[in-house]
Amino acid sequence: CAVVGAGTIGQLAARVLVQRGHSVTMIDRLTDRLALAGERIATAQSFDGLDQFEWIIEATGDQGVLSSLLQRSATGAT
Repeated sequence: CAVVGAGTIGQLAARVLVQRGHSVTMIDRLTDRLALAGERIATAQSFDGLDQFEWIIEATGDQGVLSSLLQRSATGAT
């Protein structure tokens, strides 16, 4: 799973997914937000490799980010 956005909602979503046994990568451009993810959550600052994820959670609320995710995600991703 990929969680895009490491604000409050993104952090919550990532932690719940990890607790339920999923492998999670959190993506955000701000390193200070990513530093809060903890050691069980992988982090990234770019959308490189986004097409490898089956599930993507957009937690930024930014229409531009959502449009970019839709273009870069794998066919059939949720």
